Amino acid sequence: MAYTKAGAQAVQRYTQKNYDQIKFVVKKGQRDRIKEYCTANGESLNAYIVRLIEEDMSAHGTQFQEE
Repeated sequence: MAYTKAGAQAVQRYTQKNYDQIKFVVKKGQRDRIKEYCTANGESLNAYIVRLIEEDMSAHGTQFQEE
């Protein structure tokens, strides 16, 4: 499927409607090290961060996902 401006806008609208975004900062060079680690372990950076948060919250008795 070819990239179109309309398609990109549709994806952006869907993302804004269905997802929250969280921004955080790390020291220079850390992002690339973390991303390499994730890739080597078969995860995206986003999936890695979400999994860590979910595991930590579950370990402390807090439900991560709404059911």
